Amino acid sequence: MRSSCRARTVVRCTGSLAAVTWLVAATGCSPYSTAAKIGIKIVGQAVNDAEVSDLSKKLLRQPVAMADSTFGQRIRTFEETRSLRQLITYPVKNDLLHSYRWAVEAQNGRIVALSKLKSNPSGSKSIAEKLVLKEVVIGKTPQQLESHKYFQKLTLVLRDLASGNLVRVYDTSIVPELMGATYCVLEFDASNKCREVWLVGVASSTPGSAVGG
Repeated sequence: MRSSCRARTVVRCTGSLAAVTWLVAATGCSPYSTAAKIGIKIVGQAVNDAEVSDLSKKLLRQPVAMADSTFGQRIRTFEETRSLRQLITYPVKNDLLHSYRWAVEAQNGRIVALSKLKSNPSGSKSIAEKLVLKEVVIGKTPQQLESHKYFQKLTLVLRDLASGNLVRVYDTSIVPELMGATYCVLEFDASNKCREVWLVGVASSTPGSAVGG
């Protein structure tokens, strides 16, 4: 990813980078990342809360450096492979379980969307589902997975700017077994084999975010 907000399961692309890819978020912590149309779009209406609303007034249309100064050290930086929009993930203060991530979407050096992502949005149910998914996806290529019912709706492909790994975000909102997780996010290594899987929900987002709607 990323829990008090009920996160909607996501994996539909729209215009911002945020969602998903807690997407991969995390060098060692919970995964979150990539959203808007550069990334992910949530199913249904965007969820907005006071914190996201206040931060968006401060950050939208500002240089990306403003997000760095607001949220601290970046966790991961992704780039959408077609639009080149960036999705940058940051930790959420006082999140002791590392369940949440801030996802900032940027275009041409300016912030265009902000989302708050949640890993394992259905709690223990998502954790159990993730363990089952790992048995299916780890070590497989995208081509080997494309016939699986969970991976019929690819919404976004991101590249980690540090490692070069590709992250593929799938909309799983219509998969009954994964209700509660809008997106299933898979990270592939240099040999194009899956190395990690995350279930990601969107706790809140600015209107127009790919991740939030």
